[in-house]
Amino acid sequence: MENKSMEVKTVSRSKAEREEIIEGWRQSGKSKKMYCRENGLNYMTFISWMSAKKNRRKKAFAAKDGFVPLQIRSNASSLFAEVTCSNGSVITLHQVVGVEYLRMLAR
Repeated sequence: MENKSMEVKTVSRSKAEREEIIEGWRQSGKSKKMYCRENGLNYMTFISWMSAKKNRRKKAFAAKDGFVPLQIRSNASSLFAEVTCSNGSVITLHQVVGVEYLRMLAR
């Protein structure tokens, strides 16, 4: 009998591709393991992508007082600002609010 070694196919993905896959998992409502199994992804690799994304988000929110500058869209008619939280949630503000209000939301 001939000894056959198993080949492992390594696929390199861009940051945009990884984020698209993570978003696909979020929208699927499935467990990480199930999603990886069904989509031919290595579970531990997927977990490392999520960890890297979480660390990038933490760095982005590490500004003074825990807040980062807001970007206000000039073409939004009734929108004042959108705040993206570290967990990926988005808070839409339609009027000016104080810092204390934002701190209360962050709790």
